[in-house]
Amino acid sequence: VVDAASGAQIAVVAGLGVAVSALALVPDTGVVWAAGVAGRASDGEAYLLRCADHALCRKVPHGARLVHCAEVVSRRGRMCEVWLGTESGIEVWDAAGTARLAALATHNQPVHSLCVLPEAVCGDQVWAGLGGTRVAIWQAAQRRCVGELAGYHADFVLCMAPVVSGDTASDHCDVWTGSADYTVCVWRAWHVDSVAQ
Repeated sequence: VVDAASGAQIAVVAGLGVAVSALALVPDTGVVWAAGVAGRASDGEAYLLRCADHALCRKVPHGARLVHCAEVVSRRGRMCEVWLGTESGIEVWDAAGTARLAALATHNQPVHSLCVLPEAVCGDQVWAGLGGTRVAIWQAAQRRCVGELAGYHADFVLCMAPVVSGDTASDHCDVWTGSADYTVCVWRAWHVDSVAQ
């Protein structure tokens, strides 16, 4: 943990059983999820760390040996979940790390990136960058895949970012995806309510 203004080191959280590749802050809790690549002799674990004292507060054994990414899905008090992109799909956990709520099928494709879109602009969407060059679009509350984009990237989709623009009357959201094929694609997101059921 480093002070952004001065560059001074504040703390080191050591002794985690994974090479950390994913961090996700759970809003209003002061807790960060840390997950990554499990050691040789263990199944995967995630770690819940307290922001206030940088201490471990819970281990979450999830079984996936590799977690590429993590995102918090929090919607106006209705839900707060942590989505983990693993080597074989998406695991959805309650934010406290006490229960796995779902395992979302991605046809055994690794999930290298996740992106939560702003609900006010795009509805209830989580985008996932899959192995095999595809992007899957999930309706978060129902945990249902509502669309897929393929044929644009030629390699894994490694990162994503939502970019909201416009004024309040005409807001729209683009999703930028970065790939191992050395390209960035820009997608215009639609409101999830407009997707055919």
